[in-house]
Amino acid sequence: MLFLLSIPICPKPRNPYKMNRLFFVSFALIGCFYSQAQAPLTKERAIEIALENSNLLQISKAQRNIALNDATLGNAGFLPTLNATGSLMRASNNQNAVFFNGNTQDRKNAQFMQWNAGISANWVIFNGMRRLNMYQRLRETYDRADAQTKVDIQNAVSRVCSSYYEALRQQEILQAFQNTLEIYQSRLQLAETRVQVGMASKSDVLLTKVDINTQRSLLIRQKNNVENAKLALNSALNQDPNTPLSIPSGSPIPQTDTNVVFSDLAPQLLVTQKSIGIAQRQYKETNAAYLPILSANAGYNYTQQRSEAGQLLSNKSFGPTSGITLSWFLFEGMNKNRLGKNALLQVDISRMLHEENKRNQLLAFQQAHTRYKSALQILHIETESYGMAKESNEIAKLRYQEGRMNIFEYRETQRALEEANIRMANARYDALIAETELKRLNGEVEMLGR
Repeated sequence: MLFLLSIPICPKPRNPYKMNRLFFVSFALIGCFYSQAQAPLTKERAIEIALENSNLLQISKAQRNIALNDATLGNAGFLPTLNATGSLMRASNNQNAVFFNGNTQDRKNAQFMQWNAGISANWVIFNGMRRLNMYQRLRETYDRADAQTKVDIQNAVSRVCSSYYEALRQQEILQAFQNTLEIYQSRLQLAETRVQVGMASKSDVLLTKVDINTQRSLLIRQKNNVENAKLALNSALNQDPNTPLSIPSGSPIPQTDTNVVFSDLAPQLLVTQKSIGIAQRQYKETNAAYLPILSANAGYNYTQQRSEAGQLLSNKSFGPTSGITLSWFLFEGMNKNRLGKNALLQVDISRMLHEENKRNQLLAFQQAHTRYKSALQILHIETESYGMAKESNEIAKLRYQEGRMNIFEYRETQRALEEANIRMANARYDALIAETELKRLNGEVEMLGR
């Protein structure tokens, strides 16, 4: 954009009554406006956005942080407690007293005041190893919460990858339809040329135009499928469904080794495995109730009283205190026995749940592994078929130009090329989905945003 600015410059006049001729100097100012194109949404960026926007993941991380805050020595009872107290009491009494020696005392509105202050500390020295087991239980509770957060993250990443691959698949199918439309338009030109030279009839042109219109309808439907896939991807990203998305063309190639083995360290298994440790610690905490509790206490107290009636006018006492307490609950209505049995049953339940979870995870992993290997084989076949269909279509085009092939045969090769392209896109999508599920079950999904 060009701006012209004219500024009059007045030189010094030759006399005070006349002005010299005015000169105008033009200055050109150039303004540039930059527009930044929308950056393409990569899979890695999509995962980051989903993890940042997910309220469920934020809740899971908050629960993990709560478990971390609880896993302290103070919460387990290792540290002493320290209390400070203070009080002030004031009273106004009417007193009429008769003593054994015959003296009497009669007071109206006699004032009484008392001050109390003190500080005390208490420390449990021994409570049957309950503190140690409680601390270990709190640590394992945090480990379980951390493993559950990893499970939630991997599930979220898996959902985003599935939605992202679906959008790529729909775009690839759309591109296949567009390529077919271009091929049909090229065929229309060939058909019109052949009609002009008398090598074909008008029916070839009409049939090609019908195919073009059919392909245009397919393009409209496929564009709608692409938009729906982007809406689903926005939902997986936890953002406004109307947010524009620019997804780069081209699908990634699965790269996971088919010889991958099942891992016992997958977060899904760690959750139930940590539950066993928590139940065992709770059982040991319950058994600690059978042993005595030894605690020590110390403090310092100050007390002062003032009274206008009675035998003492004032009284003051202060000084340190200390002591040791030994307590032993000998009988509690058989509650300790009941709690111990229930805790032991909970250990057995946790073990059975872990074994069941491990069995299900192993089965799901084996099924996903089989699907992944089959998907890779199908992808290889469909990729090879697409290459052959593409070469066949090029040969058919030359033969049709030379008049050695009719339009129906040429049309069949074009349809075969489109179908091979779509099958290859579907096969690549199936392989990527199978790979994502295999990595999720084995705890190998990208932990972006951890």
